[in-house]
Parts: sequence; C-alpha cells; structure tokens
Amino acid sequence: MTRTVRTQSPSQSASPGGGPAGTPRGLPAGDWHLNGATRIAPLPRAERSTSVRFFLKVIRKVTREDFDYTVFTTLARLGRIFPVHAYFVSQLLYKGRIPVADKERVILRVAHRTGCAYEWAHHSVMAQDQGVTRLEIESIARTADDGWTPRTRALFAATDDLLTDGRLTADTWHTLREHLDEDRIVELCMLVGHYVMGAMIINTSGCAIEPRYLASLGESWTAAPAKD
Repeated sequence: MTRTVRTQSPSQSASPGGGPAGTPRGLPAGDWHLNGATRIAPLPRAERSTSVRFFLKVIRKVTREDFDYTVFTTLARLGRIFPVHAYFVSQLLYKGRIPVADKERVILRVAHRTGCAYEWAHHSVMAQDQGVTRLEIESIARTADDGWTPRTRALFAATDDLLTDGRLTADTWHTLREHLDEDRIVELCMLVGHYVMGAMIINTSGCAIEPRYLASLGESWTAAPAKD
C-alpha cells in the first residue's frame, strides 16, 4: 500500500534544523509517495547470480557504501538485464556531455514532479557533492525562482514539458537551444525518461529508503499529515 504525503515548505516545517548538517531540511512542499509495506521485495541473496553480486559490489565500491541500495537489489530482479542497466545508468549519469551538476538538478526536478521521495533523498545528497547548494536544492520544487540561472531555468522548463506533454514546445526548444546543442538535448530527453522510469519502479515496488538517506529528509518525512 502506498500513500501520498503532502509536505510543508522548509520555512513552514516544525523543525528548522531538519536532517544532519549539509543535507536538505526535509522534503520540500509537494505530494510525495509514502511507501508502506513493500510490494516487491529486493531479490534475496540466495537468488542473486554471480554477475548480479559482482555489479552490486562494484556499486558499493563506487558509492563508498557498506550496504546495497534498495533500488539496485530490487532491480536485480531483472536478471541478465540488471548488469547492462547498471552500466547504462552509470554512463548516463557520469559520462555524456551534460555536466553532472546539471543532471542532478534535472533528476531532482523529476523526483519532485513524480513524488519519488527515494530519488529525492539520494540525489539531494549527490547534488551537493556536485556543488549544488542546499538552498538551490530546496528551490527546485518551486514553479520558478529568481535565483535560477537562465540555463537552469531552461533545463527545468524542458523537464516540465517532457513530463507533461512528452515533448518540448516550440518556445522551450528555442530557449533550450541557447544552452544545449542537439546532442545534449537528446541526452537530456534520455535522462528525464530514465528517471521517470526509475520513479515508476520505486513508487510501485515500495523501495525502502535506507536509514542514512532517510535521515537526510528530516522531520517532515514523519511529521507531515498523510492521506490515502
């Protein structure tokens, strides 16, 4: 069972401190999917193939964690597709022509629009690692913000178009072309599409947010009123 939880803005939150230092002060205002009982459990260890175990180990090494992310142990149910997908997403996120910081901004926009708290919890931390400030992260949930650069504004307009209509409007296209060439626009569309796909899987399966990342959401995660 999943519920939708509506959070207040950080300035209205009961706890001005939120999570640990260096992390966003809870979820920004929005409708977030609150996962109850897990619908699709992570693939049991005994059922993980050699290639799945190898790629999970590589992910732990790259992320410098001593635990597996729930999303990856759930995606391990893809079997032979899992290693291919794991490699693909690493290339999409860290390679390509669009700077990683811009990719993190776009992913957070997708997470907010799809109500995917798991993606928000992880990528708000990852965005800060790329130099995106806490205040900018909080602003990503807004319709517009005076602090956004023209490039960031264009990226968010394009992301919103793709999420709403599945294509870019003429105005958005012309504005985006001032910042991205055709190759990068293809990459942007793929980035948005992939993280929408990820949000669908996460919100449907009920991936549990790991304690380390749950802590970054602050008190708004548990204190906000929920509705079925």
